[in-house]
Amino acid sequence: MECDIQILMDNYQLKEGTFLYGSVEEATFHEAYFWNYYNAQIEINK
Repeated sequence: MECDIQILMDNYQLKEGTFLYGSVEEATFHEAYFWNYYNAQIEINK
């Protein structure tokens, strides 16, 4: 769960190598980053 929280925090802070950073700063869609972000949200909300 701590890993999931870290993934969400890194995305919130737009750290390089995260899904939101790629979407906002690079205007690209990284499928692997998306699934990391998605799965972290699912685990937090269980």
